[in-house]
Amino acid sequence: MGFRHLHIKRACYRHALKTIHFTLLQIYKKINKMETDYIKKMQSIRIAKSELIKKENELSQPILSDISLIGEVYKIFSSIVKNDNDNRVEKRRKFVFVSVCLFCPKTLMGDRMKKCMRDEIGKVLEMRNKSRISSNLSEILLMYKVSEKFSEKMNNIISAVVEELKVKGLIEIKSSEDIFTR
Repeated sequence: MGFRHLHIKRACYRHALKTIHFTLLQIYKKINKMETDYIKKMQSIRIAKSELIKKENELSQPILSDISLIGEVYKIFSSIVKNDNDNRVEKRRKFVFVSVCLFCPKTLMGDRMKKCMRDEIGKVLEMRNKSRISSNLSEILLMYKVSEKFSEKMNNIISAVVEELKVKGLIEIKSSEDIFTR
């Protein structure tokens, strides 16, 4: 093999090495960019998640915390729905929903009901089987999610109850709309 042949072979190897080096450099840059994009995406997701948790906590704060007021809420509720054509079971379901909205809204998202609340609602509604309260809530929550007309009606009932509680000085909220727009 001559010198010239050897020189061409070395030049080919050098060119091949440069090509490989360039290709590896391009791959490294792509991987580095992907990692940077990945980290940026993770950071933005974490920030969004944090903001959502903060908003959820804000929205899920109860309007009432004293469970002994459930009886008073029931009196107000009964006076508001007395002219409705609902049967006793439907009124009971609606009251359970109103109570949960006012006392422990996190229950609407799957959390457990506050301690003693089921007992207090059962006492006010004169129910022996307290487990029916949870099933009543599940049934009416489904109706609330599915029917826009029904959810509007329930929002109006809750607003009326809140307004009456304000009149009686039991809560301080600027507007009953604050319940739905917090």
